[in-house]
Amino acid sequence: MPLMVHTDMIKKMRAMQQQQHAKRRRLPCTACAGPVGRAPAEELWFGGLAAPTLHKLHQALTAAGVAPAHDAPYLKAPVAGAAAPVIERAAAALSPEERAQATVAWVIAGVAPTEAVDPRGADVPLERLQTELRHRWFTRLLDERLLYMNFQPIVSLHAPEVYAHEALVRAQHDGRELSGFEIITTAETLGLLVPLDARTRVAAIEQFAASGLESKLFINFQPSAIYNPRYCLRTTFAALERTALRPQDVVFEVVESEDVTDTGHLRRIIQAYRDQGLGVAMDDFGVGYSTPKRLLQLHPDYVKLDKTLTATVDTDGAARRTLAAVVHMAHEEGCRVIAEGIETVAQRDVRREIGIEFGQGYLYARPARLPAVTWPMERAA
Repeated sequence: MPLMVHTDMIKKMRAMQQQQHAKRRRLPCTACAGPVGRAPAEELWFGGLAAPTLHKLHQALTAAGVAPAHDAPYLKAPVAGAAAPVIERAAAALSPEERAQATVAWVIAGVAPTEAVDPRGADVPLERLQTELRHRWFTRLLDERLLYMNFQPIVSLHAPEVYAHEALVRAQHDGRELSGFEIITTAETLGLLVPLDARTRVAAIEQFAASGLESKLFINFQPSAIYNPRYCLRTTFAALERTALRPQDVVFEVVESEDVTDTGHLRRIIQAYRDQGLGVAMDDFGVGYSTPKRLLQLHPDYVKLDKTLTATVDTDGAARRTLAAVVHMAHEEGCRVIAEGIETVAQRDVRREIGIEFGQGYLYARPARLPAVTWPMERAA
């Protein structure tokens, strides 16, 4: 489903704006060159500011060659080509307090770039529009399905076997690869976490099925992005049917970047996955909100230990005993355990001795479209 609203809605919106504008009393401005007349095809209407501030903004835009015109209570700036430079110039001319008060309406004939900003056509905060324009590439990334997956192997610590691959979302922007953290942070800033999460799940399934990799597939999901499991997960389940991946070979990892206080809602999401025969893992156990209490509430099939929990177990006896107790608790709950962040043979060996079944980290492979696994040598007897 596109993120943009339909063209006919935009046309109706702009017609209503122009009708409302025709009813306003036009006041000439002595600072403006020429009379205030009919709006051109594309304008930015700045408002929400006192008259002296509008005059200051007028001077700044005039100096930049924009040729704005006062039409109380707005300052109207024609847009020739890209609107983003005008928005940035206006924001730079205002103090932080003035930017927080300023609004802008983008009046355009036909399809409007503000359709993703405010489909009602009302004035929107200047700072909000500025953020949207700076990240229009992100909306395009979602609409054109430009997300791609790198896969990182999850291996057995007790035999040279690839047990699964974790799908890690990536994208290209400004000539470089964006990390999953950068992508998710941008989505949260723009309020687009729900479509990002849905499209990431589908992309992971489709691209893994096309990769030829043979193992289980682990996919991250954000509980806060799933407001109704039966509705929000339909595209995910449909992708599984299209690709003919076996449900028992797909595991969804709960990623809690924020505290989910509604445990019942989280359980319903997990139950929706299990009803389809899918597995569930708790990611980043030991940090944030992935706690022993949450493990006892959710009863996942897998527990993935965050590398910070295991960072010092090679040299710290107390840390090793703590980790051993955590692993024992997980096994008592029927969970299989995966250690993240394994980079050395020594780290692998300690985790294996503690009883952890699986590992993941640069010792075996870095994330890639088609990762090549390296099997480290065993210690000499």
